[in-house]
Amino acid sequence: MPAGAWLAIAGGAVLTVGSLLPWVSATTAIGGIQRNGFQLGANQSVTVDGPLCLLLGILTAVIGVTSPSRARMPWFLQRSSIVTGVVAGVLLAIEWPGIHNLVDQIVADGAGASVGYGYWVCAVGAVLAVVGGFVLRTPGEPVAASWLALLIGGAAVVVLLGLAATSGGPSALPRPPPPRRKMN
Repeated sequence: MPAGAWLAIAGGAVLTVGSLLPWVSATTAIGGIQRNGFQLGANQSVTVDGPLCLLLGILTAVIGVTSPSRARMPWFLQRSSIVTGVVAGVLLAIEWPGIHNLVDQIVADGAGASVGYGYWVCAVGAVLAVVGGFVLRTPGEPVAASWLALLIGGAAVVVLLGLAATSGGPSALPRPPPPRRKMN
């Protein structure tokens, strides 16, 4: 199986799993709360973001599995994990301000909060899907192009995971206790 197909399958699997992992994490005095892409709506209602990422992940994995076999798929989907990866990336970019507003609201209420790792896992899956699509579109799939795509995909994964580790910023850190007043 070509390297591009493996990248598309991996991107689809990572995108699918990421949609089920926490996108927002909060810590209160009574414990931790986590919400995935399905639970970001008002009053804990279902949102469209999680299900769309899940479906895009499954579709990307199917594209990766069927691309080497030349199975009958619509022409616009064959070898086009680029499209599913870009759509997932746009969806995540659109959701970014909403997630940060939610984190800021939680912090304003006195709890610690941060962007959850599931959001970043979905971003990694979208990048892998796009890189896999480019490798699949390379005629004859030369070894140099495959290694370059793997290198670019790996660098994107490292950058996104680094962002995930620091995404909480000051809002994720516990607040220090107020200074004590000296009694005279």
